[in-house]
Amino acid sequence: MEGIKGKHFFLEADIKGPNLKLDDTGKAILTALRHLCRISETRVGHHRVIILQKPQ
Repeated sequence: MEGIKGKHFFLEADIKGPNLKLDDTGKAILTALRHLCRISETRVGHHRVIILQKPQ
């Protein structure tokens, strides 16, 4: 948890809930944001955590 302390983040499980679905478009958006260094991913236990990065 130290790697995400003080940062804005959400869990991959949050976007796999009943209200949101991670289809091909959603996956492409996450890939583009990762490529542009706007998000990064890490694992905490068995959960994948998506961390929002500050604009540079």
